[in-house]
Formats: sequence, C-alpha cells, structure tokens
Amino acid sequence: TRRCALAACGAVWATALAAGLPSLAFRRLRPLPGVHGSQCAEEPSDAFQGLSLLSLLLTLALPLAVTVVCYCLVSRRLRGPEHLSRARNRSLRIIFAVEGAFVGSWLPFCALRAVFHLASLRALPLPCRLLLALRWGLSVATCLAFVNSCANPLIYLLLDRSFRAQLRRRGACWRSARAARGGSSASSLSQDYGSPFRSPARRAQTTNASSAVGP
Repeated sequence: TRRCALAACGAVWATALAAGLPSLAFRRLRPLPGVHGSQCAEEPSDAFQGLSLLSLLLTLALPLAVTVVCYCLVSRRLRGPEHLSRARNRSLRIIFAVEGAFVGSWLPFCALRAVFHLASLRALPLPCRLLLALRWGLSVATCLAFVNSCANPLIYLLLDRSFRAQLRRRGACWRSARAARGGSSASSLSQDYGSPFRSPARRAQTTNASSAVGP
C-alpha cells in the first residue's frame, strides 16, 4: 500500500542519516601544512575507525542480505504455469542485474575502505607507497559506488518492457499536452485578432505585420 511504501522510504532515509552521523561528528577543520588553506577531514581516532568498520558492514552486508531475501521471495512468487515462464525469466534477469550492479559498485569501495581503516588502526601495517595507491583507489571506488544510484533506472529501462511502455506513454502524454497548449495559444491569438474590443492601433499593427509576412 501507499502507507507501507512511505513508511519504508522513511525508514531507509532515517537509517542512512543515522549511519552518516559518526562521520559528521568526527570531522574537524584542520589547516593544511605548507599551504594557506584548511581541510575538513576525519579525526584519526580509534573510536572513529571502529565505527567506520561497523558502518561498512552495515553498508554492504545488511542491504545485500535484505535485497537477496526480498528477491528470493519475489522469485518464489513468480513461479507459475509454463506460459508465464518467459515473464519470470525476464524478472529474474532484472533481479540478477540489480544485485550485480549493487555488488559491483559497492564491493570495491567497502573492501578498500576496510583495508584503510585497518591500516589506520595499525592492525594492517602498509608502506607509504601502498597507502598512497590506496587513497587513489578509494577516490575511484567512491565514484563507482555513487554511480549505483543511477544504475537501477538504466537497468529497468534496458530490461523491463513495462517500464519502457510506461515511459513511452508518459512521453506521448507530455507531447499531446504540449500540442494542446500550443493549439490553445494559437486559438487565443486568432480570437484576439478578430475581437471588436481590440484597439484600432493594435489591429492596424497586426495587419501591417501580416502584410509584411504575406505571400
């Protein structure tokens, strides 16, 4: 129902905000050495590193477990007669594509971030060159993780026929509404031109313009 959907969206947003609170609480504005400027960076404290590892676990493992369970229930519900097997296969392709996009987008980020936090906790000593490469890899993996927010609509657009049909229907409605607005504007202009309440100067101006554009 609509109420359940709104409640689920609210719960997701509340969980996301709660997961981001530690990063907000442990950030400080620190001056950059040798440069006239400052940087908003996380405090290198053990408490923050431990909370970050826990949030990484929740970021990947919890959503993956929930979506896998939900999609398994959906696939069980789709079991039916043989003439529905084609639609079921299409739905399963969408499910595997969505899950694959999620894992492929977030797994590199979570893995590199976990290594970074373990190195910050001195549980995994790394040389400076490897730490620098890890920072560069984290920059790329962060972009890849946030691309996942745009991936699901593209997956549905490419694999779901009903989604494409709805999109075409919305486009047709938008074009017809735009054409109707254009027709009403032209009709109002023609009525305004023939109205006896128009000022003589305005009517003469329109007549001269029409004569100039004429054949």
